[in-house]
Amino acid sequence: MAPLPPARHHLRPKDLIDARYREPLDVPALARAAHLSPAHFSREFRRTFGETPHQYLLTRRLERAAALLRPPTGPSRTSA
Repeated sequence: MAPLPPARHHLRPKDLIDARYREPLDVPALARAAHLSPAHFSREFRRTFGETPHQYLLTRRLERAAALLRPPTGPSRTSA
C-alpha cells in the first residue's frame, strides 16, 4: 500500500520551519499552525516526514550553516 501524500495541515508547519528556521520555534507554535494539539502534531509530523519537528528544524539550521561555510562559487574577483 502506497503512503498517502501529506495533508495540507501537515505541510503548513513544515513550510513555517523552512521559512522561519532562524527564529525560535517550538512545538506548541508549530502545532497551532497545524490546528492540532502539540502531542498529536508531534506524532503526526514524525509519521508523515520520518523525523520529529525538532529534528527537522535542526536539520534545516545545519544545512543553512553548511551553505554559509561553503566557499562562494563563480568568477573570482582577485586582481592579477
